[in-house]
Amino acid sequence: MGQIFSLLDHSDDIRRESGTSRACVGIFESPTGTGKSLSILCSTLHWLLNVRPLKLERQIKAEIEKCGGDFASKWASENALESLKASRQEKASALAKMLKRVERFKMESGTDARTHFSKKRKCLPVQYDNRKKAKTRVREEDFMINYREEAASAHPEDGELVEEKTSRDGGDRGVERDIEALEKMEETPKIIYCSRTHSQLSQFSKELRRTEFGSRTRCVTLGSRKTLCINKTVRNLGSADRINDRCQELRNSSKSACPHLDRNLQGHFRDNALSKPHDIEDLHVVGEEMGACPYYGARKAVPMCHMVLVPYQALLNKDSRESLGLSLKNTVVIIDEAHNLIETINDVHSVSISLRQFRQAHGQISNYYNRYKEKFRFSNEKMIKRMLLVIASLINYLQKKDERVMSKGSFGSIVTLNHLLVQSNIQDINMFHLCDFIKSSGIVKKLNGFLDYIQTEQKENASNSTEPSKHTEKGQKAQNSPLQLSVLGRIKSFLESLTNFDDDGRVYVERKEGPEGKISEASSMRFVMLNPGVSFQGIVEHAQTVVLIGGTMKPFSHFTHQLFPSLPSEKITYFECGHVVPPSHILARAVPKGPTGKALRFTFRSRSSNEILDELGRTILNLSKIIPEGFVIFFPSFGYKDAVAKRWKSTGVANDIGSRKPVLWESRKKSPGEILDEYSKLIKEGESKKGAILMCVVGGKLSEGINFSDGLARCVAVVGMPYPNSEDPQLKEKIAWINRRFEKQRDNQQKLSRKNTQKEERAGQEYYENLCMRAVNQSVGRSIRHKGDYASVLLIDERYCNERVSSQLPAWIRARFRASKSFGEVFRDTRKFYTSISKTTS
Repeated sequence: MGQIFSLLDHSDDIRRESGTSRACVGIFESPTGTGKSLSILCSTLHWLLNVRPLKLERQIKAEIEKCGGDFASKWASENALESLKASRQEKASALAKMLKRVERFKMESGTDARTHFSKKRKCLPVQYDNRKKAKTRVREEDFMINYREEAASAHPEDGELVEEKTSRDGGDRGVERDIEALEKMEETPKIIYCSRTHSQLSQFSKELRRTEFGSRTRCVTLGSRKTLCINKTVRNLGSADRINDRCQELRNSSKSACPHLDRNLQGHFRDNALSKPHDIEDLHVVGEEMGACPYYGARKAVPMCHMVLVPYQALLNKDSRESLGLSLKNTVVIIDEAHNLIETINDVHSVSISLRQFRQAHGQISNYYNRYKEKFRFSNEKMIKRMLLVIASLINYLQKKDERVMSKGSFGSIVTLNHLLVQSNIQDINMFHLCDFIKSSGIVKKLNGFLDYIQTEQKENASNSTEPSKHTEKGQKAQNSPLQLSVLGRIKSFLESLTNFDDDGRVYVERKEGPEGKISEASSMRFVMLNPGVSFQGIVEHAQTVVLIGGTMKPFSHFTHQLFPSLPSEKITYFECGHVVPPSHILARAVPKGPTGKALRFTFRSRSSNEILDELGRTILNLSKIIPEGFVIFFPSFGYKDAVAKRWKSTGVANDIGSRKPVLWESRKKSPGEILDEYSKLIKEGESKKGAILMCVVGGKLSEGINFSDGLARCVAVVGMPYPNSEDPQLKEKIAWINRRFEKQRDNQQKLSRKNTQKEERAGQEYYENLCMRAVNQSVGRSIRHKGDYASVLLIDERYCNERVSSQLPAWIRARFRASKSFGEVFRDTRKFYTSISKTTS
């Protein structure tokens, strides 16, 4: 708690005194199972609700005392203190009114406000219910773009809901007046808590309710329209793009607005959402019962929240943040499960598009242009032609034949952004202007509407014709494809990626051989983001504090060099804590040799030899004799796991191990839940309770997010070092980019020593090694889940004896780690460990 308080106070002081807009950053590592997420959140809430308000008053009072006889300065400080108190009182009064309404709703309903408004909605005037049945006549004029007019409202998502001409719930404007007053006031810092999935956010929301902050914290979860929409007609559209487009059309329509956007129902939904922490499913249920849109209702609750819960995509993507109306100003951003943050950022901003999709986009836009070209303004017609030219040029580039393609069947190559632009002959086109046109004109939405209109027209023609033509049938089949509706959106994302700096990304071009020696339609281009700091910079510049937390964050330099390269060291705080279990409950050993004394070194060249596979089999067989209950073993890849299984089966080692403990192998065909249930059953109900062995893969579904607590993992072993494929072209580009980045930093620092220069030159190699060790740390972190748990960790490869490698293990493992010299030493230490544990726990 002290570490997070210090970080928050420091960032608050810097922001107020210097006026700087760049955040202070904290990188926190705490083992899985220690309750780190809830601890940090509760500490942050305590600082936000209790510590910061008192601190501000004390600082202003101290300034008054310093003024002494200086009347003007003293008067200004006293006036600032009174203004602060008045602002707080005004805000507290507005909030009290809103929260009082929530309590009144609960009392009236007897249980929950949503039940009250579910009943109340049934009594709405007829005109409200009739709107649900209203049909809108589709006009072709709706598909026309008017770039000059619509450019002024390039971000309609940032606007308020449609203003209703008549009140449908008694004309209650109190809610709106309160909200407007609150939005005009200076906001206290908000907490934005971000995790990978909505299921993780739901689990956190439930845990928060059980704390003392559960009743005091105004918290809301934000999600996409597809997740929260309660309008059945819109939800049935299926595609996220179609749902987004239709929702915006209904919201901006004065004749056929969505019935769930009633102002007063939205206000009541907002008050209900603020009454206690809700997860995404709760909000959806509340919205359905109240008849109020959860998507916009949740957004309108944000100004009054202490905390906002969002998934990764909503925070890391700028367009998603704008769509949700999520402002980062004056916020504390907490990113949980941040060990894969860099890879996640790169994935979010990478986009792939195939030759088939390029052709579809070109055909769709051509049909759209040919139908309405006589009605377009000259400027809009010019931009559409430019768009067609760019897509046609990229098609020509992608379908160029290559001798390497013809000889190998497929060929992948990495090219720079400038190379792609020049070779496609589109280097003179202003991509920024073109992307702005696509975004501001709303052509993606209008083209989707045009395709829907054509599809409906074709169906009507087919139903009116007794002998439908082949052309009509073909058209129907094409238009029914979901790909047809979202392909232009992917084109837009790809073109936007081409506006990055040349060194910040690469394009992976994969050409495949098709029938008759032609380039296959499955050939593709993929923009690969190399510099995650470019997109993350927007978060660092606007937030007050950014906190990254995870169970396997080391080495910290992995994050600072890529996400915060220009942030001063004094603005970055590091914290690493131990485990909640006593040291005697953990045993960690490197296993450099097998029972016969043969070295265990699982390099890519040697690991498939029969001698290594047989020695590994003898190692596992001997260990299975002394390890109680569950024994979890991680292999570097599925391919190697299958090679091990095949060899052991042919030599009979698999039967020998199976006689000691039944063996279960991870499979791509089975879900993690199915495998875990079967494994748990073997341990708890198996013959003579011998336990079981689970063979897994590093980076597989069982290596992350699965809790092997208690008897499920009395030992976790990692076979070899799971380095990624060093020949992967995208990885090679990433390593080269890191080396270039450090070389540039070296050149900018004139006083850098020779020793440090050599260290920076191998920065790419360190990154490569870090990928391996973070995967190892994530796998072994599955074992210890609570303070009464215990387990051994065995790293089966002689390379783990290297101090440079073992230093990258988490602190709680390093404290109990030893590089054994022989298998006999490992066997004795392991047996002694379990004997000692059995005495203390019996």
